[in-house]
Amino acid sequence: MNNDFKKGYMEFADRLFAETVRKNINGNVLISPYSMFTLMAMLSDGANGNSRNQILNAISNSSADNSVLSSLISLSEQLKNGGNAKLHIANALITKPEYGTQIRKKYTDLLKNTYDADVFSSGNIIDSVNEWTNDKTLGMIPEILDPEAQIDICLIDAIAFVGKWMSQYENRHITEDDTFMNVSGETEQATMLFSSEHKWLHKDGLEGFVKPYKSGKYDFMAVIPESSE
Repeated sequence: MNNDFKKGYMEFADRLFAETVRKNINGNVLISPYSMFTLMAMLSDGANGNSRNQILNAISNSSADNSVLSSLISLSEQLKNGGNAKLHIANALITKPEYGTQIRKKYTDLLKNTYDADVFSSGNIIDSVNEWTNDKTLGMIPEILDPEAQIDICLIDAIAFVGKWMSQYENRHITEDDTFMNVSGETEQATMLFSSEHKWLHKDGLEGFVKPYKSGKYDFMAVIPESSE
């Protein structure tokens, strides 16, 4: 994985997070830069000309598609090889039957062979997408499409992470009926988790902590705006 790809990927992640926060300033949103990057890469392989170049430039600052693809595959293999902690990655193209026949076999073969994607049609695409996602995320995301959604074609990347902490939380770290201040500034009673972490972050107006997983390869990092108090 070359340095240009790493730089482009991190810049893409920064832009994605910034835009997501801007549009959801009062909400809680969980988003994966890796999933979005992979989807954009798969989408670029279904496009050509200026459309293809614009998609590649958006995710990597480069139109060198071979470099982007080989680096993405390298990143995927590194992420999945996490020792005791496992990152499950899956891709799929699911369509209604009447649209599946309109997609070129060259593209579906590329998705299968390059991205190891499941490609199939379904008469009930909403249920199929939800069932596929539930299965590939180990039950962590049971539903992503509303039953009333109007969907004909769905390109999906799903990831699920399973790992144990290097230092496990214990019952003594849990305090019930403590006071918690929510996003509206109101206080409420909640069950709280307390612990002391050894890696503390404090930079550029942000503060947070890093907690390692047992594999030694992955760390969990949480950051919030620095307190004004």
